[in-house]
Amino acid sequence: MLAAIAVIVYEVRERVQGFAALSPMQAVRLMNQGALVIDLRTQESFDAGHIADARNVPSAQLEAQAETLKKWRDRAVITYCESGVSGAGAARTLTKLGFTKVFNLEGAWAAGSRTICR
Repeated sequence: MLAAIAVIVYEVRERVQGFAALSPMQAVRLMNQGALVIDLRTQESFDAGHIADARNVPSAQLEAQAETLKKWRDRAVITYCESGVSGAGAARTLTKLGFTKVFNLEGAWAAGSRTICR
């Protein structure tokens, strides 16, 4: 029984850390170290303004485009969307696809637009 509880606690902790929320300042630090930033919003929203050097991959296309992102599997990847909900889901999806360092921008687009955008 104790071993089962330990395994469950370990798995939950790993999942939470796998797509942990990242503050805008932490995101900037990772971006300065070469992190990939994925904007999950529509192309129109992306064109209206986005975080500098972000790559637009709409949520619905994430799994289909995962192969084009494979070189980032062992590097930092930051996701963000309009509200934060799709970003967290995308982080989970990327983790399931084998990406090891995936983060979701805390505060979503609103936080990113105040920090660094174009």
